[in-house]
Amino acid sequence: MKKETFQKKYPLFHPYFPKVDVRVNMAGNEELYRKYQAYNELIASFIKEIDCRFDNETIKNIIIEGIVKLPDEMMVSLITAYLNSSEVSKNNANFIAFYNKTSNLGIESVKYMETNGIITNRSYIDIPNKVVDAKYAELKTGEESFKGEKLVDIYETLIYPKRKLVVSLLESGIFDKFDEIFAELNYGLTAILDILFIYQIDARILSDKVYRVLGAQYVMLLVCLIVDNDAAIGAVEQVKKICVKGKFELLRQIILDNLLLPLSTVNYDDLADKETNEVIEILKKQELVLKMN
Repeated sequence: MKKETFQKKYPLFHPYFPKVDVRVNMAGNEELYRKYQAYNELIASFIKEIDCRFDNETIKNIIIEGIVKLPDEMMVSLITAYLNSSEVSKNNANFIAFYNKTSNLGIESVKYMETNGIITNRSYIDIPNKVVDAKYAELKTGEESFKGEKLVDIYETLIYPKRKLVVSLLESGIFDKFDEIFAELNYGLTAILDILFIYQIDARILSDKVYRVLGAQYVMLLVCLIVDNDAAIGAVEQVKKICVKGKFELLRQIILDNLLLPLSTVNYDDLADKETNEVIEILKKQELVLKMN
């Protein structure tokens, strides 16, 4: 009776689970049954693919690791990635291990797998780079430039951390403002990107929102203050926090009073609930302490 119950509840699974005790446990697993019913068509497609590639013992283990043990979202992601994989990857019995390794590289890498399939060799470590290039290809128009120098002409020469920065700037909608923001600086595009990269000035600071509120002059002044004062490099993370929280009047005042150095010695999270004038007073007092020392 228990064997018949299992076969009735899980017709897709029954050829691969001959042991009665395992069948009994699975037949009584209501969460698994819910998942099986909810994603029956997807699971059926999955079983069809692995059935023609692996022996029953391997399939049993794949079902346990890829369906039974996983929450819905991860199971759907894994199966989707597998179904979109190459024949080589589909034939690799260790595809779940490679899926897990790639998942550790971040959510963007997971999304890439779901669209492009699982990579079952060491080149899976290149997926974050593939994600960056794919995003760039999606965002670029080919006309992005700075002082006449086109981004598309230098993109391939950039290391991937800089390519990632470029993508974030394109996403933030600020890149087409570079000619206005950095008009007074005697640098080319590569040099500008080098500066932003070295000083960790990313899209949390250089965004269209910050530009619209502060204006090009203040944005350029902020970048120059960061670059001209190496001792204030620690302020960059605090500036990012201020921008994320939308405290632009505070940032404007910090720029006007050149308070980046004292800002680098505090944690803005501890000051976030204070008014602009209170934060400025704290920073000015901290500036005096720094000068005395």
